[in-house]
Amino acid sequence: MFIRHWPGQEDKTESDRAYRILNEPKCHPWVFDGVSGNGPKNWAKNAPPPDKRQTCFTCSIAINSPVKSWEYLREFRLSLLNSGFFGVDSEKLERVTHKVKQHFGCLIYNQEDKRWMEVLKIANQIASTSLSRT
Repeated sequence: MFIRHWPGQEDKTESDRAYRILNEPKCHPWVFDGVSGNGPKNWAKNAPPPDKRQTCFTCSIAINSPVKSWEYLREFRLSLLNSGFFGVDSEKLERVTHKVKQHFGCLIYNQEDKRWMEVLKIANQIASTSLSRT
């Protein structure tokens, strides 16, 4: 998905991103003169004058997480750690959550759940597969 950013837009985070793009020579193909689309909702007080405004584009590649609440993801990670599964880096955790959600239709994070042992089997399979690739 391509996302537009405008230097001087009121959203400081997005404006700062646009200025970083402007200041990086390799990004110049993604900078255009003028305001693309309707522009931002609001402009900052120190925005460039209308005839000097620009539009910057970024390409966002995102994977939809199977977990809609980060609290559930935190609980899941803590449950894995408490069960002795220590290979819980972000990449493995994402793979485990996808596999568990795919297998059960939901994320199982309660160690009291009768399916928890199967969750650990899935986690260990993913960890052992990761180890064999290195």
